[in-house]
Amino acid sequence: MAWIKSYQNLKEHPKLLRLCEKTGKNKAEAIGHLHMFWWWVLDYAEDGDLSKFNGSLTLDGLKLDDLKECGFVDKDEKVHDWIDFAGKYLTDKYRTANPKKLKSIVKKYSRDYRPTLVGKKSRQKERKKDKKDKKDKKDIIAAFPFEEIWIKYPRKHGKDDAEKHFIKTVVTGQDWQNINRALNQYNEYIVKNNVEEKYIKYGSTWFNQWKDYIPKEGKKPMTEEDHKRIVGLK
Repeated sequence: MAWIKSYQNLKEHPKLLRLCEKTGKNKAEAIGHLHMFWWWVLDYAEDGDLSKFNGSLTLDGLKLDDLKECGFVDKDEKVHDWIDFAGKYLTDKYRTANPKKLKSIVKKYSRDYRPTLVGKKSRQKERKKDKKDKKDKKDIIAAFPFEEIWIKYPRKHGKDDAEKHFIKTVVTGQDWQNINRALNQYNEYIVKNNVEEKYIKYGSTWFNQWKDYIPKEGKKPMTEEDHKRIVGLK
């Protein structure tokens, strides 16, 4: 499905106000007609070049001359800043399927459009980085096994979410040590205070908050007051 960028500042832009004055449309109408015009260009002149229509184009009451006078179409009858509006869509459409066509479209515009001109080496570099990131993540997961922590957690609810929180927050050896210390303290608190199961946090909740349970150096063991503060009961 074709699409273009739509900028928020259009509604107060001087060019839009000029178009409203020129055509008698209010801002909402003018914005709507402009978007319909840009969508039409994607379908029938995706390179943004309207010169092939010989200046006779009229769409939904918007004449080409009006659009040129208000700055939405340049004097050479190319849609103003067309690469900004449609460059990402055209890149996705043609970068691999038809790179020559993509270059021919960009060539119509004098300035460089870097997102469009992504070369083969750049794409290979991106793929290598993605592979490295995946390998690093896999190595981290292997080094800090979630199951080894989960088996010690006292209330086995919300495992999938618990694992997501764990993978996101345990990425270093220090994190691994800290989460073990935090869980040991939480388990000690539960045993010492005979906490009923219904008052023990779901795994999905605790693993999202485990850093709150890291024992501070020189601090006394967790008390019931500490637990109430952490769970928001005080």
